[in-house]
Amino acid sequence: MSAEKALLSVKEVVRLFGDQKAVHSFYIEFRRRLEVLKLVKAYCNPGSTVLDLGAQPFIISCALRKMGMTSLLSMFIRNPIGRFPRLVISVLLGATLKEMS
Repeated sequence: MSAEKALLSVKEVVRLFGDQKAVHSFYIEFRRRLEVLKLVKAYCNPGSTVLDLGAQPFIISCALRKMGMTSLLSMFIRNPIGRFPRLVISVLLGATLKEMS
């Protein structure tokens, strides 16, 4: 399934089970989430193990599952340090923070 179709398929789940903040977030952050999903599709094969940090409200996690990522670990981390997720991603991809900017 394409990244866009996977993300759109989660819309109904968010509408039925999410609170108003999650529903609003789905529309506000659609493009950003779509870019993340496209990157995962480009660099990970279906069936790959994916770690989704900062997963609240789990929209990307649901879309990744639809895209065939069968081994998925999603964690919500309440993080006062905004650069932490960027650091984790850069370590996982073997990049430096400068390269990620």
